[in-house]
Amino acid sequence: MVALVASDALALAFAACGLGQLRVWPDAEILERFDFRMVAILAANLLAMLRFASLHHYTWRKPMLRELREVFGALALAGGCELALLTLHGDVGYLSVAAIAWLYAALLVPVGRLIIKLVLLKLRLWQRDLFVIGSGRLALDVATAIQSEPLTGLRIRAFVPEGENRLPLGAHTAALHPQDVALLAGSVVMVALEPDQAALRSDWLRALGSSHAANVVLVKGVAGMPLHGMAATYVKSHDVLLLQVRDNLSRWHVRFFKRCLDITGALLASLMFSPLLCYLAWQVRRDGGSAIYGHPRIGKDGRPFKCYKFRSMVVDAGAVLAELLERDPQARREWERDFKLKNDPRVTRIGAFLRRTSLDELPQLWNVLRGDMSLVGPRPIVQDELSRYGDDVCYYLMARPGLTGLWQVSGRNDADYVRRVYLDAWYVRNWSLWYDIAILFKTVRVVLKRDGAY
Repeated sequence: MVALVASDALALAFAACGLGQLRVWPDAEILERFDFRMVAILAANLLAMLRFASLHHYTWRKPMLRELREVFGALALAGGCELALLTLHGDVGYLSVAAIAWLYAALLVPVGRLIIKLVLLKLRLWQRDLFVIGSGRLALDVATAIQSEPLTGLRIRAFVPEGENRLPLGAHTAALHPQDVALLAGSVVMVALEPDQAALRSDWLRALGSSHAANVVLVKGVAGMPLHGMAATYVKSHDVLLLQVRDNLSRWHVRFFKRCLDITGALLASLMFSPLLCYLAWQVRRDGGSAIYGHPRIGKDGRPFKCYKFRSMVVDAGAVLAELLERDPQARREWERDFKLKNDPRVTRIGAFLRRTSLDELPQLWNVLRGDMSLVGPRPIVQDELSRYGDDVCYYLMARPGLTGLWQVSGRNDADYVRRVYLDAWYVRNWSLWYDIAILFKTVRVVLKRDGAY
């Protein structure tokens, strides 16, 4: 905690003092204005630190993306307050310098925290023991989620199985009971019991509460529910928790901002990659076929559209596929399972390179500009795949397919079909502009590493 507080304070101070706001010592004529600037800077920095504390950044272990979003929000609040103070004081000529300093702070604060956490993890000073009470599917889901966020420093010390051992546990087990709660002092305890274990859950919560345990997390399964923007409340004197959920993509201003991001991003990317697009088109056309082809896909509200790609297959790809599936049962099973072939004989030499680097999808920028697709969205699918989405097909049809998406940054072609459907549905249910921006940045890393590409 102390290290994180010090890191944030130093990052904010360095952004103000070292990168612009206080770079020139004022002369006597502007000394009074300079003194007010100092007050405004200190007040804004203090506000940012207090906001971090109110969001429990120094006491709770939060997932990286959520913490980063809250950091940016707190810095935007503090920076806005400083700019307002400067404007009211008449120091409008200094606003641009102050704004740039807060942009520096938005970089320095997360980087400082990352360095501190990595150092503390290396020294084993950031680790905290975690006990998971439960032995069913919910407990294993919790373990998977925690292990995907190593920067939290939470280390699963043991599962505390209760009742029948429903699933094989991937960690040591501890034969504890509610009366043994004192043995968990100082650790993080997650109560992840199944719905039919309500009485046992009450026993554990009662025991943990009477022992004044400070780090207790109650886990409830919420499969299929929109989580982003969820608000929780309760009714006085009743054991009822009310969860208010919302459909983010149904709001007109949200769709407007998403479309603005699509158009801006697609235009900038088209201008940036235009020389590369021309070169790749010339390379693909060398075998005599067209450079770009449009494959029929299903878009928002079930509307069909042509999804454009650089041609990565031989000209008579359909005949080659039919002949392969007829003589190779294993290839047929793979095709029926994934609608893809890992070792596809139809792919040309330049096509293999385009697929490995995802450059074959660059023509889809035109689909984005046309409104057929979005920069980020579900994986564009063909008509025959709709039935494989089952009840979740409604989520696919609610959004424009994406040039990239949660599926691409979560294993891409290595993810099985059920996982792909789950990721597409999760993305639509929990859409936010912040997630779109985060996925775009993650896509760059995935493409450069060529994760799951074939």
